[in-house]
Amino acid sequence: MRKKFFLLAVFALWQITSYAQNSSKNVSYTLSDGTVVNETVVDGIKNGVSEMIDAEGKVLSRGKYKNDFKSGNWFFFTKKDSLYLKYNYDEKKILFFDPSKLYFVNVEIDTKDEKVKKGASIPLPLISIDEYISLLDKLIESKLSNELKLRGEGKYDIEVVATVNNDGKAKYSLNYKLYGKPFSKKIDQIDDKIIIDWIPASYEKTSLNSKFIVKLSYDFETSSGHKRFSWN
Repeated sequence: MRKKFFLLAVFALWQITSYAQNSSKNVSYTLSDGTVVNETVVDGIKNGVSEMIDAEGKVLSRGKYKNDFKSGNWFFFTKKDSLYLKYNYDEKKILFFDPSKLYFVNVEIDTKDEKVKKGASIPLPLISIDEYISLLDKLIESKLSNELKLRGEGKYDIEVVATVNNDGKAKYSLNYKLYGKPFSKKIDQIDDKIIIDWIPASYEKTSLNSKFIVKLSYDFETSSGHKRFSWN
């Protein structure tokens, strides 16, 4: 009888331990622009649905993780609720893309071959393009606002360049001019809490180095502290 009771107790303890080890929880964190990322974590590993939701409650991206890696179809939306990009991480394939949403972007393909330049696909950030711009605004504000404030009121044109390697990894730089002199600040990531995945430029299935360039205007009035961004 004692042996049977002991075995039942061990089995019950195993069930409780197993349940605790496999219990899931929702984890949320906030980006620099107020956008919230919600993720499902099971036993310390990302597994399940992930969403990016802006301060107005708009869903900007939705997808799933499997064993800490993005998996299957991911959807990226604009702030007007239209689909911008659909990408399958397992097949590494674009299933939908609306190029009209990138009218303000300039792309440079790193090659001297004009045929390749004209025929290559462009690099794409795997994030809502509206969220990308929103994070750029906050990046400029955090990295340059004090410096520009000291220079006085005015309009400053700033290039945010993502240099995307053929392996899909990117580094960023803020390029601008003060008193006609060029300056540049190197940035590892546009937000400390996320690393943006990139689809590299390619031509005939060969990935290429490239640059994804967004030009922003920064208006600063020292008297009011007012700041306003717009893209060119």
